[in-house]
Amino acid sequence: MAMTAAVPDIIAESPDLALGRGWYPVESFAGTRFRWASNDAELLVVALQPVRHALVLTLEPGPGVGLKPFTLQVMESGKEIARADVRGKQPIRIELPPAGPKIYRLIFHVEGGGRTIANDARILNFRVFEAAVQRADRDVLPADMELGTGWHPIEKHGDASFRWVSNDAKVTISNPDGTKHLDLDLQSGPGLENKPFVLHVLQKTGNDTKLVTDVQVTDRQRVDVPIPKGERVELILRVDSKGHKTPGDPRELNFRVFQYAGTA
Repeated sequence: MAMTAAVPDIIAESPDLALGRGWYPVESFAGTRFRWASNDAELLVVALQPVRHALVLTLEPGPGVGLKPFTLQVMESGKEIARADVRGKQPIRIELPPAGPKIYRLIFHVEGGGRTIANDARILNFRVFEAAVQRADRDVLPADMELGTGWHPIEKHGDASFRWVSNDAKVTISNPDGTKHLDLDLQSGPGLENKPFVLHVLQKTGNDTKLVTDVQVTDRQRVDVPIPKGERVELILRVDSKGHKTPGDPRELNFRVFQYAGTA
């Protein structure tokens, strides 16, 4: 008897994803594979690297919502982390909270779903054709530290990856328990004539700023700055810029910060 080839799953053989409860068996129609989801279907996302992760799904409304547009809520640990308006077959992207290493247990909730159709007792709220995890490149700071203005795009030279910094570079950090540190691998740049400099770390609160610490940087070196306690701490990295220019480059390159080398 001839063997029937197995239908590829919606997550293929991804080491980053696993299906939880609420999914019906994989199906194939007209050369397209998919899984129907009932309500509160679960998807487990493995995020071990210290970078930002995003879940990308291609999905479509089903009979459970009357084949009509619906709002998909994405829940994690009892909290809504994302929602998407699904109007037809379309991709959606869900940015995961930057915390790791962690296994995210995502629950996909649909308000107003649950209808059934004749000859099928299943609840077919929507179907997913493909699911994948996208990981950002490793940056100069951990994924839970948000870079603001003052940072130039990440670059690579040889084996080194880094970002050049102009002035008043901003970093936003959630530090409710006061245990986090700002670990920077720094080196002076052309804007400071590649000479030693003092890094002023300031905290912005409303319209005011206050000094957290001053750090003397003499060569390429690592500095470790304790971060003030707070739900959302906004830091400013400032130097006494001389404004020197680099031939052929209009940017202000005061110093550079090398790629974060720690673990998640």
